[in-house]
Amino acid sequence: MLMKSICGVLLAASATLAQAAPARWDFSWGGFYDYMQNRFVDVLVRGSFEGVDADGNRILEKSELSSFRIGGYELLGCTTSAPATCGVSSFSFDFSADLRFTANHISYWANSPSDWYWSEVRYGTGGGVDYITRAQQYYDEWGLATTAQTVLTVAAVPEPNIYGMLAGGLLLMGLLAPRASWRAQRSKHLVSASGRCDQGFNLRGQ
Repeated sequence: MLMKSICGVLLAASATLAQAAPARWDFSWGGFYDYMQNRFVDVLVRGSFEGVDADGNRILEKSELSSFRIGGYELLGCTTSAPATCGVSSFSFDFSADLRFTANHISYWANSPSDWYWSEVRYGTGGGVDYITRAQQYYDEWGLATTAQTVLTVAAVPEPNIYGMLAGGLLLMGLLAPRASWRAQRSKHLVSASGRCDQGFNLRGQ
């Protein structure tokens, strides 16, 4: 009975921690079509995001995000001034693994009004990835378009506190198991002794 109570408390605590702590997901995005080269290219965009489903509707919105990264760059809450700016324009993640977002990252460098360099990467699940480069008397743009072959996969990353609760539960069960086994053996011996006593009384009665 005690073991069941402890297990129940551990499960309830794990659920509370999982709901309160920021959850993290990793995603990979591939299967793009390069419309400049007119062919599919082997490019894989990797990223991650963190947040808390505060309203419990199993949809993570932009306002519930605490981090959004692509290619090692944090695009949420980053600087909004040169030489690098970025941002997440829209975001929505349904826990059924439907992820939609638009974001960008801009790098800017300048020595003088006539000597400067500007580049931007735009990400959008509705269109693909666009790369834009500008400089004095120079402009270049190319992109990777999404098609029916484009695949975006999302995987949840277990939080360390979940592992901690699981390890604690297994440890407690390991400590309580010998005690439960001892009680079972003791009950078995008591039943056996009671049976021998009954047999003794029956023999005397005969």
